[in-house]
Amino acid sequence: VPLGYNCEKTDLALLIPANYSDSQIDMVYFKTPLARLDGLAINNLSHESIAGEAWQRWSRHRTSLNPWRVGVDDVASHLSLVDEWLRREFLK
Repeated sequence: VPLGYNCEKTDLALLIPANYSDSQIDMVYFKTPLARLDGLAINNLSHESIAGEAWQRWSRHRTSLNPWRVGVDDVASHLSLVDEWLRREFLK
């Protein structure tokens, strides 16, 4: 987790669709709910139960400028996008 959040490490989960990799991975879920140390709100968060445990869902999606590319994108490229979402939070 980049500097500026309430924790240094957390577990994350991804919802892998049944027809992966023809369909995109969307969003990300964090086991330890992330918050900004400066107290500013993070938009588009909700809580979701995964296997009976509480997780924080970050509702973030690909755009027409960065679509899922079948045969190119995968778990690793989605995790790179998650890293970007975490860093971009502080550019607002």
